[in-house]
Amino acid sequence: MIEDSYKISSLDVLFMSVSPRLVGTKFKVLSSLGTEIFVGTITDEINKIDIQDFIKGVYVISVGGSIKQTFRAAKQ
Repeated sequence: MIEDSYKISSLDVLFMSVSPRLVGTKFKVLSSLGTEIFVGTITDEINKIDIQDFIKGVYVISVGGSIKQTFRAAKQ
């Protein structure tokens, strides 16, 4: 069981709230087809990602290579 967790809310900006243990961890935003759209590093407990240029759809957020949980954010 993974102890670290995070929440996502989205419109044109994606806010990702994470456990302090995840600061410094890399994350990926993937399309519903698995295409890598964005790669970044978690810099704080609350992170802001600009998704204004993303097309409408569902995206998967994957955090760290060892964390298997993913979360979906529907672009509105």
